[in-house]
Amino acid sequence: MWTEEGGCLAKVAPSGLQALYIVGNVQISTQALCELLKAGVSVVYLSRNGRLLGAMRSPLSRNILLRRSQYAREANSEFQLKMAKAVIHAKILNCVTLLKTARSSGLATDELRSETASKLVEFAKSLQNVKSSESLLGVEGSAAKCYWATYGKMFRDDAIRMKGRALRPPPDPVNAALSFGYVLLTSKFTSLIEGYGFDPYLGFYHKPAYGRPSLALDLLEPFRPYIVDRFVKRLFNLRILRTDDFEPHDEGGVRMSQEALRTFFYHWDKNLTATDATDRFNTLADSLRKVFADEADEPHIFTWDGR
Repeated sequence: MWTEEGGCLAKVAPSGLQALYIVGNVQISTQALCELLKAGVSVVYLSRNGRLLGAMRSPLSRNILLRRSQYAREANSEFQLKMAKAVIHAKILNCVTLLKTARSSGLATDELRSETASKLVEFAKSLQNVKSSESLLGVEGSAAKCYWATYGKMFRDDAIRMKGRALRPPPDPVNAALSFGYVLLTSKFTSLIEGYGFDPYLGFYHKPAYGRPSLALDLLEPFRPYIVDRFVKRLFNLRILRTDDFEPHDEGGVRMSQEALRTFFYHWDKNLTATDATDRFNTLADSLRKVFADEADEPHIFTWDGR
């Protein structure tokens, strides 16, 4: 990595990297790009406001037999619904764990968090009676609205006003940080499932759409509260990130400043290590591979035990 004046900031061997994120107007040489791809390191391009522009990765795995099995299973509506219910069930329960294990802060009193957790448990139980993807979307949406209403009150800084989850453009610093974290995690998981040989664009909960890594988004669901939501809460409550670290951008809403981006990435790497994100996701992906290969009946969906 070099400065504009030609000085070297740091030297990192490709073997020590899992992915390289390029944010904004940053240049990379063809030689460096080739070395990264040879080492299996994904190069991910993001806009300054955290939008995924594209990624360069090593060639798709040659495991056509796995993908053929995936296509056959995903064409089965009963299998689709069963898998979708499993990941949403785990996601809701992991949201419950976040609420129960979080230290009291902001306006989210112990009583409020306990009350919200109880409501989420009931939403999770109601999934047993879901018979269609439309009904599943309804339950997931209601659970999410309940969760975000309480999550938005778990910040110590009175200047933080998060009224709910909003995506494009993110209207406040918390939503901006959450969206950025989800983009990074989606890119990472897309690379991992491609390495297994899955088609990342064919999922069972997120419907296929041009350019959407639906399977990666499906498998990401249980990890959102565990890896991203509590990480973002911690950044703000420890004042590692502050509201004045964000700036308005042309598309509306806010985005992180350059300095805030550097801070986010520094702590993000530590967060992935502390949460064993790669190992936990690999366990899920490998168990799904076994399901597609008729070596197992159920995948090992990640549920957080609070540690």
